[in-house]
Amino acid sequence: LTAPVGIRERFAFASGEATAALDELRTRAGIVEAVLLSTCNRTELYLYPGSDAHLEAAEIVFAKKAGELVGGINQYLYRYDGSDSVRHLYRVAGGLDSLILGEAEVQGQVRAAYKLAESVPVHPPLAGPVIHRLFQSALAAGGQIRSQTPIGEGAASVASVAVELARKIFGSLSGRQVMILGAGTTAELVVKALERDGIGGLVVSNRTYERARDLAAKLSGNAVHFDRMPFTLAETDVLIASTTAPHPLVALDGFRHAMDGGRARPLLILDLAIPRNVEPEVGG
Repeated sequence: LTAPVGIRERFAFASGEATAALDELRTRAGIVEAVLLSTCNRTELYLYPGSDAHLEAAEIVFAKKAGELVGGINQYLYRYDGSDSVRHLYRVAGGLDSLILGEAEVQGQVRAAYKLAESVPVHPPLAGPVIHRLFQSALAAGGQIRSQTPIGEGAASVASVAVELARKIFGSLSGRQVMILGAGTTAELVVKALERDGIGGLVVSNRTYERARDLAAKLSGNAVHFDRMPFTLAETDVLIASTTAPHPLVALDGFRHAMDGGRARPLLILDLAIPRNVEPEVGG
């Protein structure tokens, strides 16, 4: 059950969008309990009870977010009912349904999605007794999976896999210039994965300059404002993008302008964000 990145990014909800969607589902469709989980690999809506009318309302919300798609959205949707939906959430929270088996970030994402539903100002709360028990038990199960089975031993993350790919491509990252877009959890994991590489320099660019500065300092790096980021690309060997921006931060025109002086060495771009931070045309 998967879809290409160009489709997944069209279904991706930022926190504010998820809050608005949940509020709409309650006020317009009368949905009783709901959690909207949106990560780089999935967008899932958990409903209780799941009547046909509620499911139809959910599809309308997804269709509105995705916009017009050839063939419609149903070709990309999957549905679980009853115990199958419980089993699925347990697998998600435990990292068993992730692109990288056993990765731990998804458990925090599941928790954050539940907390967001809890925060929507409606009464009765969207995180009602059934959803509450479902998500708390799924999070507990995820913790048990990682602590009581070998899956948690040396589990990789999307960030660590990205860094390992860069190592394989360059042979070594020693002396290389690395830029990270974003300063959230994924960016922090990238920095952690780079600790042993002896990179030549690190630049972090983030919407909040202070967060970029604090993260860059962990490897004695530098922070740059978003508006100065393109001018730093010319000196970069590896760009790893991981922000939650709803639109590309590296556009083809800006990229070409930044590279006007030409490059004597390759630039590796690893875009870990959904929606993508880098326009696909940049790679062409």
